Amino acid sequence: LNFNRMIYGLRFRQERSNQTSCLTVSSFSGKHCVGGYGYEMYPGVYEGFSTVNPQGEFMLYSADDLSTITAIVGQKADEKWVDSFTRKVEIAIPMFNGE
Repeated sequence: LNFNRMIYGLRFRQERSNQTSCLTVSSFSGKHCVGGYGYEMYPGVYEGFSTVNPQGEFMLYSADDLSTITAIVGQKADEKWVDSFTRKVEIAIPMFNGE
């Protein structure tokens, strides 16, 4: 395991829920109602390791300097990339093992 190396960078993508009608009064919380996340119970193997309809995909490249990566992460925070409609965030790390 001495030769494991991350290649290319980190890939981020997410699944999103849809807005649905509320069974309770939404004005009480002041937020929108979202559909079920689909992960209320432990997900099966397929559901846990796959992303259905991925959205909002972006990369953080390993060759970029820290200021570029920090700017991208700050931009995603300003855009509220993760919000109450986010169902799942997937972070993929491509690895190379030369052994």
